[in-house]
Amino acid sequence: MFALALPLQLANEFMGELLRNNKATRLVEQGTAAKSFSLLRIAYGVLLFLIVTGLLVGAGYGWRLLRPLLA
Repeated sequence: MFALALPLQLANEFMGELLRNNKATRLVEQGTAAKSFSLLRIAYGVLLFLIVTGLLVGAGYGWRLLRPLLA
């Protein structure tokens, strides 16, 4: 478990940078910088969460389908 801690942390940091430091995120932040509460910012965060969750669930489902083929 300790051997996986650093690679997983680095992967999480990399994914966080990709998700929170891209052109779409900068546009949303620039467009809502003057507001303390923004539905656009909330919707963008929820959309990112749903996309990442869907990718993880899809990867898990795909792994379950491929595992019998690899054995």
